Amino acid sequence: MNIVLDRIQQQQRNINFQSQVENFAQEVQTAQKVEPISPEELQTTLANLFQVEPEIKPVEVVETLNFPDLFHWVEFYLKNENSFNDKQKQPLSTLVQARDLINVGCACRRTQRLNAANDYFRTFWVNNSKNDLITTVLNAAKVQSVSFGDFLVFP
Repeated sequence: MNIVLDRIQQQQRNINFQSQVENFAQEVQTAQKVEPISPEELQTTLANLFQVEPEIKPVEVVETLNFPDLFHWVEFYLKNENSFNDKQKQPLSTLVQARDLINVGCACRRTQRLNAANDYFRTFWVNNSKNDLITTVLNAAKVQSVSFGDFLVFP
């Protein structure tokens, strides 16, 4: 009984394989009937495909620079540190130190250190809102106004 069943299954596989070979042969014959294009036509077609005019987008002018937290401020400050004079760098470096101290020590107190650093960031800018630090930030960033978190906007 198994011999008969095996023979039927083998015949079925042969029929499926033969039909697949015939389908493939028909596809090859169809592909051979297509006329090739000339090199000039190919060059023209490719030139038209790749000849896309660049899209010119106007540069967006940022009018307000926002520092939502200590981390954004320190990133900006380190990139633009040369825009500040030595007298300004001394107090601004304390913000960098506050950021660096967040990850020093036991991980169980990291949240407490983060909150203290953010409080220092807030207090620092509120206390220094009347001196030339913010004006220098505006000049360094080439913006019209700057905001620090949700607590200070200048001018």
